[in-house]
Amino acid sequence: MTDSSAIEQAIKAIFTDEPNHLFQKVDISKISTSLSRPGFSVAVIGGKDECPVMDGSVIKETLKIIVTLVASNVASEEERRKAVLPLVRYCQTLLTGQTLGLDDIEPLRPTEWTDVTTRDDMDRALIFVEVYFETATEFSVRTGSEQQLVSLMHYFDDAAGENVESADVTLSQE
Repeated sequence: MTDSSAIEQAIKAIFTDEPNHLFQKVDISKISTSLSRPGFSVAVIGGKDECPVMDGSVIKETLKIIVTLVASNVASEEERRKAVLPLVRYCQTLLTGQTLGLDDIEPLRPTEWTDVTTRDDMDRALIFVEVYFETATEFSVRTGSEQQLVSLMHYFDDAAGENVESADVTLSQE
């Protein structure tokens, strides 16, 4: 079962392994505060769940992904506006239809984009564009929830120095 961090890492790899490697800085984060220009950040920022099987044993999760692109050295508003669409198209070209090497997700599909450049950004000759994608995955409630819970417990308990292996984890589906 694919989690959001695997999707984020795979998207990062696509941009950093790309032959021309146009971006100097790549972050996995919703808020791109430390990006150099040009740069981008990626984050899975939400999901919508549905039960395609009547007994509720399977959940289909549609995930919303945001890629924030940053570029600089734009001298005027007119030049900035000319640069926005090529940035969006570049991102969409790299990601549309990708399954990211993950077996259990649907191909990425673009859903929308937004120019989020602020007045302060323009004063610093920067462009910020958010490009949104969706993908979906299905998982079994009876096995997926327990695996996710144990994985989550490992993550937090490892930081606290506790041994999760001895924990008795049982989820009840009633």
